[in-house]
This record gives sequence, C-alpha cells and structure tokens, in this order.
Amino acid sequence: MLQNDGYAVTTASSGEEALAVFEPGKFGLVLTDFCMPGMNGDALAAAIKNMAPTQPVVMLTAYAADLCSAECLSGNVDLLLGKPFGIAELRQAIAALLAQPEPPTLPVEQADGPPRTDERWGMTRA
Repeated sequence: MLQNDGYAVTTASSGEEALAVFEPGKFGLVLTDFCMPGMNGDALAAAIKNMAPTQPVVMLTAYAADLCSAECLSGNVDLLLGKPFGIAELRQAIAALLAQPEPPTLPVEQADGPPRTDERWGMTRA
C-alpha cells in the first residue's frame, strides 16, 4: 500500500535489523510494531530518537489502551496507532507526521460489513 502511494519503503524483520539499516536523515518516517521478537517497538523508538531526535516514529499496536493508561511508552513515539486500523487511518497518520495535507477520505473495506468511509481518527498521541 505505501509503495502504491508513492513512498519508498524499507522493511526490517526485527528491531535490531531496523537499527542496522537506520541512518539519520535517510527516512521520512519510521513505522514499527510494539510487539516484536527481541527488541520491542518502544526500545526501537528510543534508540532511533537517540540517533535522530526529530525522526517521526509511529507505533502500531493491539495494546494501545494498555500502553497509554499504564504510561509504558518512553515518550519517543510520536503517534500510537491502535489495531485494528483502516488504510485511511494509516494514510492520515503518515500525512500528519510528514506535514502533508490530509489525503482524501477513501472507502475502506471492512471485514464485518460493506465498504465504509472512515469516520474515526483512531489514533492516540503518545
């Protein structure tokens, strides 16, 4: 999806691998999951912010409510996007952090019904 939207994408299968390919100034945005083998997403975000303090970081997680209520995050995450989320929500998060105008609202396929127009932001500022 991100490549179809015109973004260059670099993937990593772990936090350690992501750190190995990360270079300050090379990436406009970092997307990470919270739960990963080895280093979790919060530790990755902290390491990235240590190398590049202004690097935007979005964390995807099924545990958004727990992380926010328990204040488990280090403060190095710019946006926390709770799962499940729609494609429109991910596009909005990327646009917001890259300071681009919001993309148009598009119909989103839902597993539990017909396509709908996304009506919720679904993000929590960390």
